[in-house]
Amino acid sequence: MGISEGEIEYEENDKFIHVRSDKKSEINFSLTCGKFRFHICPVGVSSDDTDFFLKTYFLCEKFGCMPEQGGVLDQDNRLMEAFSIINSEIGKFEKKELDKQKRETDKQKRKSY
Repeated sequence: MGISEGEIEYEENDKFIHVRSDKKSEINFSLTCGKFRFHICPVGVSSDDTDFFLKTYFLCEKFGCMPEQGGVLDQDNRLMEAFSIINSEIGKFEKKELDKQKRETDKQKRKSY
C-alpha cells in the first residue's frame, strides 16, 4: 500500500512531526511529541486546543517549568486539567509497555528452561 509524497502533508521541527493525508484514509499515521508517538486517524482532526495542550505539556516537561510564573494553583485551570489527562494517558501507555516487556522476558525465560 504505497503512498506518494504528493498524497501526504508532512511538517517537522525539532519537537514534533505531523503527517496527514486526506487522500489515503485507510492509512494510519502518527504524531510524535517528545519521546511519545500517538497513533491517530488521518481523517480525525485535533482541535487547536489539543495541539496547544500537547505542545505545552511536553515543553514544560522538557524544561521543568510551568507555563506561567508561580505554582500549580497559579496556572490556567483548563491547562492543568489537560496536563492531568495527558499525564494519566502517558502513565497508562508506559504501564502497558512495561507489562509487554515483562511478558516478553517471562516468555524468554520459559523458553530457556
